Amino acid sequence: MVSIVFLYFFLPVFIAVYALAGQKYRPVVFLTAGVLVACWSSLWGLLPIAVSMMTGWVSALVSVKCSKKAAAAMLGITVALNAASVVVFSYSRFYGADLAGILTGHSFPFAGIVSAGSGLCALHSISYSADVFFGKYERERSFIKTACYIAFFPSFICGPVIRYDRIREELSHPVISYDKLAEGIRTLVYGFAEKLVVAAPLLDLWNRISGEKTENLSFASCWIAAAAFSGSLYFDLKAYCDIAKGLGLMAGFSMPDNFNAPFACGGFNELIRRYCITLFEWFRDYVYRPLCPKRKSDSICLPAMLAAISASLLWLGLGGRYFIWGFFFLLIITLEYITRKLLAKINHVVRAIFMNMIFLGSMPLLIFPSSKDALSFIGRMFSFSGLPGDVYIVYVVKNYFIMFIIFVILAFGLARFVKTALNQLNPNIVRIVQPICQTVLLLVATAFLAVSPTQGFMF
Repeated sequence: MVSIVFLYFFLPVFIAVYALAGQKYRPVVFLTAGVLVACWSSLWGLLPIAVSMMTGWVSALVSVKCSKKAAAAMLGITVALNAASVVVFSYSRFYGADLAGILTGHSFPFAGIVSAGSGLCALHSISYSADVFFGKYERERSFIKTACYIAFFPSFICGPVIRYDRIREELSHPVISYDKLAEGIRTLVYGFAEKLVVAAPLLDLWNRISGEKTENLSFASCWIAAAAFSGSLYFDLKAYCDIAKGLGLMAGFSMPDNFNAPFACGGFNELIRRYCITLFEWFRDYVYRPLCPKRKSDSICLPAMLAAISASLLWLGLGGRYFIWGFFFLLIITLEYITRKLLAKINHVVRAIFMNMIFLGSMPLLIFPSSKDALSFIGRMFSFSGLPGDVYIVYVVKNYFIMFIIFVILAFGLARFVKTALNQLNPNIVRIVQPICQTVLLLVATAFLAVSPTQGFMF
């Protein structure tokens, strides 16, 4: 989605056709655009999305037309098929694991396909089916509108995850307004800038430093490298979410924020609520709360919380390093949950500093495929040695100092305070400066796209 073709060809054509189609035919145009995005790299990318569409539609239909027992069985089948679709398609693509071949002894013929949106569609299909089953709302009678929700293409890459009841009215009566269109363009431009101007250079810095042997790096270089990787991952995810939100607003859909300054948190339990917010809410409502509906005691709630976090980590990735990092993450969250009353007495800033240090210190567990390499890198981070003669410190100060300042301002939510202060001082300043900044960011992002292809963790 971050390309010259998407920004200057696909997007204008889609918005023009969508606007001219009128409310009656806009769902058809929207679904067609989603199919085109899914097929961008491979026609086979439609397979997991079709599975999610059909299982969600059939499950909701069975919930209304058949007995409770049959509906419950169909809901279970829906969950199983969508989970299998994510494992076979998404994980085979992103983590290089032919899981079908491992389980059956026969290589999976579609292991190399690009299946954008399969993970999101699975979550949408399961939540829609479960909500209809439990009577939260009536099923959507139109298959086209149901498919538009399940395969909500602006969110294909990494969210945000959307609840059907939040956009049900907008799916039935999609209205393009000047305010939404303007806000959507602003948000879309910010997303492109985050991806190309912030995330990509930070990833390049990580690649440069991590390319050296660990024993040749100082502890400071290792911390800088971990911070660069963490920042690149964060802004990569946030960029795609902002692009999705901007595209959704341009099409008439109000979409939730997916990040809320997570690095300013005072602990990991708060971090998981503000880092991929909609994903946390999904696992909270469809895993945690069913296991712990009344929250009678810590002995009941803690296992439910661990189950929800474990499920979310499994959804994010498979492989030894993901399980090791996930286990460490679960351990920290559990200890923090048990000692929450004691930690509440500590100053928030102090807790935030320690939280970020632990978070960055754990990054090598997620980054390196080899546990030995990860532990070696972590050991170097806490060795406090090798600083004299470290050429990377000078290199970072000369070339990436401004980048890290931007990283801190955006990731810690300082930009919103600056905007609020300017609004209070003189609202006209924001009205004048904002469009100038957006134009500059669009030109810079276009230059980045023209010079080199995008790099990142997604697409």
